[in-house]
Amino acid sequence: MPRLGLRTIKTSVAVYFCIVISTMFGIDPFYSCIAAVSTIQTSIHSSFLVGRDRMLGSTVGAAFGVVFSYFGQQSSFFTALAILCVIYTITLLNSKGSINIACIVVIAIMVDPTVTSPLQSGFQRLIQTLLGIVIAVIVNVTIFPPKS
Repeated sequence: MPRLGLRTIKTSVAVYFCIVISTMFGIDPFYSCIAAVSTIQTSIHSSFLVGRDRMLGSTVGAAFGVVFSYFGQQSSFFTALAILCVIYTITLLNSKGSINIACIVVIAIMVDPTVTSPLQSGFQRLIQTLLGIVIAVIVNVTIFPPKS
């Protein structure tokens, strides 16, 4: 039977803190938990890189999602155009690891029919993502930090 690894335990701890801290501040913990799960890596350096890529992708995706949603939220044309701009911009920034999350953020802002305020949605997404990244990095650095 396989044993629980430290990364598994740290991921669980990071999700726990995301939920507790988000609840304390009245923030939806969903995106912070996702950010924490993806940011816990086998090395501290990798955690920083994944966190950086995730934050950059979330920021660029939110910016384009908000701007293009004012031209046509839930519009297939403007969503596709926003995706094209996001991929091109992140490619220019030489951060291809950020492309997937940036596209997901655009889609979350522009396609989700429950989003009534794209600006508020984009801002909340950034705050939640940053919270998850910070918690994950703190957990990875402080709880049985990787040796490498």
